[in-house]
Amino acid sequence: GPYLSEIAYPIGGLGTGNILLGGRGQVQHLELVNRPNRVEVPTATFFALWAREADGEPRAMVLERQLLPPVQHAQRRQLAGLPRFREVIFDGTYPFARLTFQDERMPLEVRLQAWNPYVPLEPDWSAFPAALFDWTLKNPTGRSIEVSLAFSMQNPIKSRDDEGHLGFGGNVNARLDEAGLVGVRFTTEGNAPDAMEFGDVTVATTEAGAEVQTHWYRGRWWDDAHVFWRDFTADGRLAPAEELGPSEARRADVASVVVRFTLGPGEERTVPYYLTWFFPNRRTTEREALGQIEATKTPFRNHFATRFSDSLDALKQLVARRETLEAKTRLFHETLLRSTYPPSVIDAVTANASSLKTH
Repeated sequence: GPYLSEIAYPIGGLGTGNILLGGRGQVQHLELVNRPNRVEVPTATFFALWAREADGEPRAMVLERQLLPPVQHAQRRQLAGLPRFREVIFDGTYPFARLTFQDERMPLEVRLQAWNPYVPLEPDWSAFPAALFDWTLKNPTGRSIEVSLAFSMQNPIKSRDDEGHLGFGGNVNARLDEAGLVGVRFTTEGNAPDAMEFGDVTVATTEAGAEVQTHWYRGRWWDDAHVFWRDFTADGRLAPAEELGPSEARRADVASVVVRFTLGPGEERTVPYYLTWFFPNRRTTEREALGQIEATKTPFRNHFATRFSDSLDALKQLVARRETLEAKTRLFHETLLRSTYPPSVIDAVTANASSLKTH
């Protein structure tokens, strides 16, 4: 209901940056580059679902709840006019955000678990620059259902021009297909290795056979979104499109990673998606320096930059250790929830624990 608008759920590692997952299930903000960012809404960054029952008409929806009022503040970059689910139930007991999507028009049961490893007394195991999205889809009908699940994201990396203005341009989206990972790597040609904005981002899945479109149609206005949605809703697939080269000034391309499969009657399947990032350079602000102005003049590297070489390296290490990390995170989560502490204490502990994993 309306209370979902109050939720901004942080998902990220200790000292790594984070995303904020909104109560409707939307990727609300990206805080990846060593600073809070509660104002800018990422462009065309969302999950979408396509489903078709045998001999039936296809259904396609953005995997978010319908926008909440006041809708006049909705931004075009959110693609507000696309169909969304009627309702979402959000269970946010940290560190697992669990969302149930409800809409009688969609013939599937849809759940999301979004999280980041959180292992008390193990700071390195709790410091992966990542957000994990585990989508569970179930077919409750007596007929087979074709399914397509897509994660789309605009290359979020900005750089400074000759006048010092921060913006897009020279962004590169490259297909990733190695070590059992399929997806897209986002970089830019505009940042030197010592720039505060230097870094990269990876979107991937471990699902074999995933389809990748490294960039949406390069047009004007909102041609790219129109072409994407028309293509996706037709058959749950996207026309192949490989990188055309760096984006032009003040623009960055959107990429999509699509997983396709069929669910038999009563069948259930969980599809993992990973978002990882690597922005190693940091500078202390005057506010953070507490009067020590000299500290603001010396840039330094984040601790996680000593453990990973880039976002792909972080992803590979995360996937290799996922089983252990998830088990230990779940142990902490369940031990706390099953304790004899009053609900108010559990709520306070988990709420404050989340603050350790934000900016």
